[in-house]
Amino acid sequence: MNSYRDKFKILSALAFVYIILFEFVLPVNKFLPKPTILLESFMHVWQDYSLLAGMLITTGTIYFAIGFSLFLLWIFRGSLIKFFLSFSQSLEVLQFFKSIPIFLIILMTAFWFDGLELAKIIFTILITFINLSRVLAKELIRTKPEYVSVGLSLNPDKIYSEVYWKASLPNLLELAIRFQRILWLIVLTYEFVAMSFGMGTIMRLALQYRDFGAIIVIGIIQALLIWFGTVIIKFVKKKIAFWES
Repeated sequence: MNSYRDKFKILSALAFVYIILFEFVLPVNKFLPKPTILLESFMHVWQDYSLLAGMLITTGTIYFAIGFSLFLLWIFRGSLIKFFLSFSQSLEVLQFFKSIPIFLIILMTAFWFDGLELAKIIFTILITFINLSRVLAKELIRTKPEYVSVGLSLNPDKIYSEVYWKASLPNLLELAIRFQRILWLIVLTYEFVAMSFGMGTIMRLALQYRDFGAIIVIGIIQALLIWFGTVIIKFVKKKIAFWES
């Protein structure tokens, strides 16, 4: 609770400094617009750039990909965990994906499918599923031996789907919290490059029109959406993976 209060105090102080500095001391500058201009820009972006539709599409794509990937991992957890434990090379294969330039993959996908919305969704799900699978495979080798011993003695048939899965779930959800920030960058870049409608395309239009106020407003909204997504995932984690990782 104190950490949230401290963060609120810091943000409030920064907001106060920004309002005083850029509204009254430096009203004309090339770095940040006046607070009053930001308010005007918000209404302008909301009406002229179809911001609400862009927010729903981008946010929906990102968090649907995270939720659907976790759901797939849960559905096939027994088979996947057994496979990862049986073939140690699987982790090396999954780690290989980290070395592939993501920007190159975005360009190739956008070129192949010409900004198709379905392609963006499938692409986002694949990226998310591969990264979560990589973390799951990594977490399996860290499972405490005593958990495995107890599981084998009580119910050997559920050693993969229950013991290994539950031991890995807290860190898996923690990765989802961190990975969402990367996923935002990936989806926004895809939309920016492919002109697939969403907040990335809106930012591209704002950049083309040199609408600096709109860019700042969209950035602030994205930060708020990421914060809200973090709160939601942490809430889910407390509900379904409240035990020690």
